[in-house]
Amino acid sequence: MDFRKTMLLAAAAIFIFSAASCKKDDETTTTSLSFTGVLDFTIPAYVNPGDKIEVEPRGMSKDTVDIGYYWTLTPIRDYKDTTRFLGDPASVTGKFSFEVPDTVCTMTLTCVAFATGYYTTSAAYNVVIVKPGFDGSLTDDDVAPAMTSIVDNRDGKRYYYKRIGSRNWFVRNLAYAGSGVSYEGCDALDDVYGRYYTWNEAQNACPSGWHLPASEDWADLASQAGYKGEGNGDYLGIAGNLMVNAYFNANRMWEYWPAVKITNSTGFSAIPTGYCTTSSAGVTGHDDYNYAVYWTADDKDVEGESFGLYRMIYVEKPDLMLGSNHKTGFYATVRCVQ
Repeated sequence: MDFRKTMLLAAAAIFIFSAASCKKDDETTTTSLSFTGVLDFTIPAYVNPGDKIEVEPRGMSKDTVDIGYYWTLTPIRDYKDTTRFLGDPASVTGKFSFEVPDTVCTMTLTCVAFATGYYTTSAAYNVVIVKPGFDGSLTDDDVAPAMTSIVDNRDGKRYYYKRIGSRNWFVRNLAYAGSGVSYEGCDALDDVYGRYYTWNEAQNACPSGWHLPASEDWADLASQAGYKGEGNGDYLGIAGNLMVNAYFNANRMWEYWPAVKITNSTGFSAIPTGYCTTSSAGVTGHDDYNYAVYWTADDKDVEGESFGLYRMIYVEKPDLMLGSNHKTGFYATVRCVQ
């Protein structure tokens, strides 16, 4: 047989086979669809060890499509937990439950929705495990169990304090739950960050025998921190003597800035816990790791409206600053003084 003829016959055979294969693929290929809903679920941003968490997927149109769900919890679990299989009755919602382990980390909870003929879709949230106590999330804040302390008779919480100048000062933020709000609405943070109060709430938040610091209290603290100036405005150059290089879940809280030399020479142990606001969506925390904001007992009038005064430390500046905000709707932390 002629060599060229042989090659042509071979090429024809390949073409016929390819055409048949393409036709077969076209006949068996299915198109995957995208879900019309948006998968979501609700979980606190901060939790404590031992908390029992239950979450339920929402946003998917399971009335028209048979949808299954599975969950992953990294790095806590190394497997998928399917909570709704295809074909399950409508009463099976796909909710997922777990107990927060006794550890310190940030875990990621992911929910995945799947259905026959559809692309999977997912939703995921990071959740920080907050462990209270001296062996927990907050470390290196220069507060120790041997320090002098009191117990708040209202709720049994213990507060450590230090003599600074002529006054005793709490060395951690007040966490009295009789008023105020939690950061991001998560009471798991209360024993580390303290609670956040409006100016009006802060006036009566301290336990019996203690009070919200007024201008003369802050002035005395500033002098102990090395301030030599006059007046009642910003106290320049002393913030580092009030700040402490604490760590939260092994992350340094105050970022390093050359202008700020952190020594905590006073023992005040300021950590950056930010502030809170509320809206129709709930409580929103702002600027932890950047600001420490403390209410004072003082106020001032601005164009006929009364504003509460606060003392503030900002991560980039070496000053204990003075600011003001509305007496309701803005939430700051509280350090009680005696």
